Amino acid sequence: MKHEILTLSEVAQYLKVSEKTIHRMIGENAIPCAKIGGQWRFLQDMIDDWLLTQMRVVPQQTYLDTLQAQREVISIGRLLNPDSVVMDLVPGKAETALMTITKAMESAGIIDDWELFHRQLTEREKMMSTGVGNGIAVPHPRNTGRPPIVHSGVGIGYCREGIDFNAIDGNKTKLFMVIASSSDPVHVKVMSQLVRIAGTEGFLEAVDQIKSKNDLIGLFLEKEAEIFI
Repeated sequence: MKHEILTLSEVAQYLKVSEKTIHRMIGENAIPCAKIGGQWRFLQDMIDDWLLTQMRVVPQQTYLDTLQAQREVISIGRLLNPDSVVMDLVPGKAETALMTITKAMESAGIIDDWELFHRQLTEREKMMSTGVGNGIAVPHPRNTGRPPIVHSGVGIGYCREGIDFNAIDGNKTKLFMVIASSSDPVHVKVMSQLVRIAGTEGFLEAVDQIKSKNDLIGLFLEKEAEIFI
């Protein structure tokens, strides 16, 4: 699958807003992006999907108002559960990794049908990969707030060796952050915040040294506090 990677200036032109607006949205975690080589990069497929999501959320607002909506930060810590964390994903097929994580999410009570949720995730991946590069991916279903989602939550899976997930930079994915959201606004915020946290320098190296699920959640909380509080 071919991906189009946009720079900050290109995404500003693409959305027909100023670069200052894009900078502000990045600071407010209102737009999906990743920092690669010290520069912000955007996956056009993900921007297109994000834009449609924003327009579904507040169709009565103007275009610019829509882009600037939903600014508050959601506590990632409240969405993480040790039961939905898998520390030792087996390298191999991407679908197998997602299956392992979705089963854990069902055990944690985030979803009530792992097979349906797994099917929704794989169908989404066929449309476009959620591997954002730098060894991380944020798999999620196309539609939010629908069965089998019970409540918003995040499933975490880590594979030390990495798994081929068709990421935008061509590298293997090590950290999978599977999002189940109760609504489109929650989805957009959670995805943006997770990418910011996992994309910080040295994050994956720190994960590689962690032995327990609670310590991994603690690392997310630590980085969340550094970035957003």
